[in-house]
Amino acid sequence: MKNNKHVSLNLNICGITQSPTLAINETSKHLENEGHTIYRMGLGQSPFTVPVPVVEALRINRFRLMRTSLKILVIIIALLFSRQYIK
Repeated sequence: MKNNKHVSLNLNICGITQSPTLAINETSKHLENEGHTIYRMGLGQSPFTVPVPVVEALRINRFRLMRTSLKILVIIIALLFSRQYIK
């Protein structure tokens, strides 16, 4: 049976790529299947509303926080690798 329905996509969704979270999950699952140890550090979705002053403070300082968080993440990764490979 042939389907002759016309399908059109909104141009706003053209070029949308996979979300970074899904990409990380797929990569970590693949590595886990290969026998690698995976440390999941996601906290999930909070059931509580974030207070407005906190949202505003995060919005104002987001670029500073991003730089600091990246530095901390690099340090954590370096420590984990040093523990695994330097014994």
